[in-house]
Amino acid sequence: MLRKEKIRIMTRLAAFESQEENSALRTARYYRVDFIRYEVLKTFFRVTVGYCILILMMVLYHLNEFIEGNLEFNYEQVSGQILGGYFVLLTIYLCISLIVCNIKYNGDRKKIRKYKRRLKILRKYQ
Repeated sequence: MLRKEKIRIMTRLAAFESQEENSALRTARYYRVDFIRYEVLKTFFRVTVGYCILILMMVLYHLNEFIEGNLEFNYEQVSGQILGGYFVLLTIYLCISLIVCNIKYNGDRKKIRKYKRRLKILRKYQ
């Protein structure tokens, strides 16, 4: 015979699996250090690619002035500013990513614990 409580638990489990399939269940496969390291590494590559695109856009914007000879600059100073800006931007984004990933991992672990508790309750009904 079907019990109402069993049906409620099964419905909640199915809803959790469909809603959190890409987030909490994927996060549960990793240890905390591995998950944070993976996310920070992704952030590193994304910031690097984005900064290279930004520098390329700035170079293309000033290319006409440079070709005509109207633009003069010190290569050491400009390269120092570019690298300095990159490291500052990278540091900021990596710190933000570290904090956000840690919060996300903790939240997902709580959801998974709740999910596992409901699974235990469901096993008792069977």
